[in-house]
Amino acid sequence: MTWQNMIDEILGDIKKILSASLNSGNRVEHIIAMVQWHGQEYATRVFMPTDVEVISGDDGLPAGMSVFPEPPELWFRSDIGWRPKANSVYTKEDSPLAYYVIGKNGSGVCFASRFHDGKLNWIHSEEHIDLCRDRLLVAGVWKFKP
Repeated sequence: MTWQNMIDEILGDIKKILSASLNSGNRVEHIIAMVQWHGQEYATRVFMPTDVEVISGDDGLPAGMSVFPEPPELWFRSDIGWRPKANSVYTKEDSPLAYYVIGKNGSGVCFASRFHDGKLNWIHSEEHIDLCRDRLLVAGVWKFKP
């Protein structure tokens, strides 16, 4: 997979997450992408509030330009502990892994759509969501403000 392919998959998943948030009424404020790149796990914010928000006329979703440099630049080494498998064997294949989503009414985690026939797979375990948040805090993706 090239880095451009990775970006395309991430942007496709962001669109699905934003669409789901519009349907649920839980407006997304932040999305952190977790990827495996050259055998290492990385995470960074890929969607966050800005001073300027452009809304497309077609579907009401935010539009604009996103630039994700290839890791490790602006990405944080993380140890989320999720590894993709191919033929029941762990692989170091480059791939988006999951997304930590922070909305106005709470947080959630979903696995990338590539693992579920093009659909996001949301985690419903509060323990796993909290564990993911804690590991992202340790990685330094964002700072905790009490």
